[in-house]
Amino acid sequence: MEFKKERNKILLMNENISIGEIDFSYLDEKNISIDHTYVNSNYRGQGIASKLILEVIKFVKENSLRIKPTCSYAVSFFQKHNEYKIFLMD
Repeated sequence: MEFKKERNKILLMNENISIGEIDFSYLDEKNISIDHTYVNSNYRGQGIASKLILEVIKFVKENSLRIKPTCSYAVSFFQKHNEYKIFLMD
């Protein structure tokens, strides 16, 4: 499996098939909103959505950005993982 970054999304690919994606939008130059997380039904329950969130965290860390979680999965993820709250918007 490998990640593929596009302008406003990150895909998780398995042999050239997208098995999950996370969409985000820029709120301004320093902040993004995680708008949607999707995992193909054949791959659910395997931690794919968490891997996608962690890849977004890696992206925001590398680019000195902050996150506003808006999709329900992202909100839930950050509520459960206090260690990543440092990447959230104030």
